[in-house]
Amino acid sequence: MKKLIQQLLDHSTEIIVGAFILVAILGMGKLLIQRVENHFYSEVFYVYACPLDASNSKCYKVKADYVPGKWINEGNDYEPEYFETIYFDNGGYISFSSCDIKDKTYTCYPEDEKNEIWNLQISEVKKIRK
Repeated sequence: MKKLIQQLLDHSTEIIVGAFILVAILGMGKLLIQRVENHFYSEVFYVYACPLDASNSKCYKVKADYVPGKWINEGNDYEPEYFETIYFDNGGYISFSSCDIKDKTYTCYPEDEKNEIWNLQISEVKKIRK
């Protein structure tokens, strides 16, 4: 046992470099798999949508268009993520101009002022083949 420990200590630099190389290769492999997956699959978001005044209304599990956050103006300003539209099973939909995010709940403000403000929470994200 002492001999094994001594050999490990004698070759510790090579072991650390080898481990680093292995981790780097695995990380690049993961990125490659994600790139291939993103090329062939898209994400479909489902949310629980509740009117802000949910005491008089019920909540719905609906499909939603998600817009990820992005940097604009050469990286000086950040446009936060939001849900652009939710789609109801009866064919209706509501489009939003923006959303505030707090504790995984999106409070989304409709483009059309006659619609209510809605609270959305992600219920599931499915990957479908493009």
